[in-house]
Amino acid sequence: MIFVSHATPEDNEFARWLSMKLAGAGFQVWSDVTKLIGGEKFWTEIEDAISKHSTKFLLCVTKDCNKPGVMREIRMALDAEKVKGVDLVVPLKFDDTAFQDFPLELGKHVNAVRFDLGWASGLATLLDVLKRENIQPENPDGASIVSQWWKSAYPVDEGVFPESELCISNLFPYIGGGETLWYHPAGAVVKRGLDLEKLPILVENYGNGFLSFEIPEVTSKALSRFRITTQNSSPITWKDALRNGVEHLNMPPRQFRNLFQSLLRRAFERLATSRNCSVYALSAKKKCFWLEKDKLVNDEQTFLGVDGKRHDRALVGFKSLNATKEGLKPKRYWHFAVQGVPTFELTAGIFLKSHVVFTSDGKTLYDSDSQQHRARRNQGKSWWNDAWRDRNLAFVAYLANGAEFFQLPVASDCFLNFGVSPIAFSTTSSYRVVEAQPIDPTQDEEEPEDEDDEQSD
Repeated sequence: MIFVSHATPEDNEFARWLSMKLAGAGFQVWSDVTKLIGGEKFWTEIEDAISKHSTKFLLCVTKDCNKPGVMREIRMALDAEKVKGVDLVVPLKFDDTAFQDFPLELGKHVNAVRFDLGWASGLATLLDVLKRENIQPENPDGASIVSQWWKSAYPVDEGVFPESELCISNLFPYIGGGETLWYHPAGAVVKRGLDLEKLPILVENYGNGFLSFEIPEVTSKALSRFRITTQNSSPITWKDALRNGVEHLNMPPRQFRNLFQSLLRRAFERLATSRNCSVYALSAKKKCFWLEKDKLVNDEQTFLGVDGKRHDRALVGFKSLNATKEGLKPKRYWHFAVQGVPTFELTAGIFLKSHVVFTSDGKTLYDSDSQQHRARRNQGKSWWNDAWRDRNLAFVAYLANGAEFFQLPVASDCFLNFGVSPIAFSTTSSYRVVEAQPIDPTQDEEEPEDEDDEQSD
């Protein structure tokens, strides 16, 4: 049997998820949020479970795992190791707790499985550890056992049921605007690796020339050093090129799509910058955009909700952190952010991917990725679908500046227009939640002052 130890109730979510996954894989699992899954209740005391029946003792390590109950279980497991003469304890690192801060110095002499880099990758590593130590799943019906446990632990009315439901996507459709772009051959050599961001107009490099929505006369003046001759420029209908490519340039559809997506992504970034948004660098040179505090009245934006009514949502807020040793009580500001991702798969449009970034004063970003990640997990746990959806709609309304569409500036006198209402679709099934969900503390207040559960740096 595998024993899962964790702080209660702070780390219940981790323990429940891990227990379900292991039980689904066919292991007998015990944790205080699930009790025994996949076997009979053959003991009455936790001490018996750990000392007599456990083949592995999994310790969910977070900042809260030094609680007395957890420490008692760890000591029982270490005592059981000495008696059995086997390695029983496996620490599972779930947050940014440093290895040297693990309980009883476990991080110094016991290899930990890294769940802080991703729960899925952590689970895969843990299953490899169990396999390597010849701890085999004993029950091939693990999935059905988990299903039975779930039905017994949660209301029977909760779950998937056959009823149509309207779902709101984050895809904002193209509704009109410039349909023609140009290919401008260069008379001078265009060097590989040219920094396009430093050019005065929006272009994409292809071969020894440029794709752009700018007309030949404007392009030849703006890029005079490349000696572009206006009569050599050729028009391209982008909708046709997405399907068929550009034959006279030997450009297949996939290559045109990639270049066109890059062009529109950079146009979105220019729109966000023109609306006084700040930049947050994501991985792989991607960017998202956020608003500093006081850019909006009360840091809120009015938008048209899915119910057809006008609503307000905060795009900036804060939480008060625990007092420092000096008695100061700092604030952690959160800022909703969006990333524009053009798409042409189902229809032409832009996905607006939601993010949240954090500052110490409403303007200065946390410069530590781990600090941003920790704050994101803490803040996001109280934001449910409607909070993310409505903030996305509010941010789009801000970009549109009150209009019924927002415009990507693809050339000096040319725009592509996208609707402020995202594409919606209907499903044949829905999901009923019976258990009450926590209220988003930032939904109706500009700046909630609920206490955070982490110590400020």
